[in-house]
Amino acid sequence: MPEISVIMPSLNVAGYIRTCMESVMNQSFTDLEIIAVDAGSTDGTWEILREYAAKDSRIRCVRSDKKSYGYQLNLGLELAGGKYIGVVETDDFIERDMYETLYKSMAVDTRAMPSVKNPLEGNEPDTQCPGGYDYVKGVARAFWEISNDVQVAYEIRDARNAGGVLNPSGHPALFSADAYLWLGLYKASFIKQIRLNETPGAAYQDIGFNFQVFQRSKKALYLDKVVYHYRQDNRKASGYDVKAFRYLLDEYGRILEMGVPAEWIHAVCQRMAEQCLGRFHNMAAGGRYWKESAEEIEELRRWLMDAKEQGMLTEESLSEYDRALLKLWWKGSEVLYMRCKERYGEKIQAVRTCFQAAGNHEIVIFGAGKYGTFFHALSENRYPGKVAAYCDNGTNLQGKTLQGVTVYEPAQAVERFHGAVFVVTMVRDKENARKQLLQLGVPDERIVEFVPVQDYLLFNMDY
Repeated sequence: MPEISVIMPSLNVAGYIRTCMESVMNQSFTDLEIIAVDAGSTDGTWEILREYAAKDSRIRCVRSDKKSYGYQLNLGLELAGGKYIGVVETDDFIERDMYETLYKSMAVDTRAMPSVKNPLEGNEPDTQCPGGYDYVKGVARAFWEISNDVQVAYEIRDARNAGGVLNPSGHPALFSADAYLWLGLYKASFIKQIRLNETPGAAYQDIGFNFQVFQRSKKALYLDKVVYHYRQDNRKASGYDVKAFRYLLDEYGRILEMGVPAEWIHAVCQRMAEQCLGRFHNMAAGGRYWKESAEEIEELRRWLMDAKEQGMLTEESLSEYDRALLKLWWKGSEVLYMRCKERYGEKIQAVRTCFQAAGNHEIVIFGAGKYGTFFHALSENRYPGKVAAYCDNGTNLQGKTLQGVTVYEPAQAVERFHGAVFVVTMVRDKENARKQLLQLGVPDERIVEFVPVQDYLLFNMDY
């Protein structure tokens, strides 16, 4: 019997499956079985899986007779023989030591962990008994692969699960703070009690899964370590599926049928609202209102309006921005969509303005911080090779290579890239940066300010 079973559901991910499979096969922890459950791929994914299985006896390839993510995972759970179980999405990849890290943490003595934080107010770490966790999770890094040299990424963190031991069943806030089932290693005897909804498609069945996990778990450990890389540049991902609202209705309907304890109802309604609003952003990014989902959108709107009237949805639990969007939704779904579309129109125009000003000139980015690297990625996504360099007054950055290009001292950049357009990406020192460039002889028409924005949906839009 292997110590760990890794379930890998797949459907038409031939472009990503090799990177994913190799990250699992080459784990530093080797006592594992890999259960690849394919839902009928037609792009070569199945053949690639079979190729790997012929090389590694730990891999078991299984054909699912349903195109359902929930069914695939349920099938994998039934077949898993390990003491512990993990899940890896097949367009993602994992750190080489992910399962070694999580496995060792399963047996750690919390009395020897003085650095454990208090992740939730009123929740003291359990220091009385070693190990015995229902699950252990790490941190995910969301990424967009723009080119060989340019990759945009950020770590998915939430203060409500920022490292430490806790009792999930007593903390409803986890339902919003921890949305990813694949970040963990689960005790098999615990996770095999849970069944996922087997609705068609690869979307949102993890909502009901997570709800059951948090409701049942009495002890879990959250590690402050990146173990998982979560791909965002796959336009076939479920968030862009026009059936998304239908899937949300199915999942939340099932949760409500289970019976939601009073102390959890606010968390459930909050998460439902957040996910619905997120789909409006995806619609706006695609530039089209999903009229074929109008009925489901309206039903969800009524659900949430009723929840607000009954005190089950408190807008104070949402971000200020989401509260503003929710108020627009009460007025009508297309009202909300138009506001989201206008917002993305403004962002796209800000980006276009920079590229229009650059014209046929190469670009030097002034500012090697987060907005500078973000603009570089936008440029590489649309105009590969257009960014020639960075310049920055930070001596700790000068001379370094960032996303494939060099960071220069401003005077060096002006001298070296005569005729380039300089895009200023700082927030606080943008006026000083402009003055500095003017003093160095750069004409005003070749200095452009990038409106500070870091909205990753822009990578999936045309600009």
